[in-house]
Amino acid sequence: MSEQIRVVVADDHPLFREGVVTSLHSMEDINVVGQAENADEAVRVVREELPDLALLDVTTPSRKSGWSSATTTRICSLMPQTDRSAATRP
Repeated sequence: MSEQIRVVVADDHPLFREGVVTSLHSMEDINVVGQAENADEAVRVVREELPDLALLDVTTPSRKSGWSSATTTRICSLMPQTDRSAATRP
């Protein structure tokens, strides 16, 4: 088996987050190493797990001030090896 891609999933909607995680678990080359329900938790999990990929819902709230570009920048700084791509909702 080839090396697995380590993924963190962050979304404040538990049902959606679990659906994404369940879908990712069906892929042999994906290993979900962490989940987060808010921006603060996403930063903590990314810092602890150092994933190859972080799937982030940028509308996920922070306990303090909400998701911000500073939060995204902070997460990206923890993952310097990762390409920074973004997808937005229409």
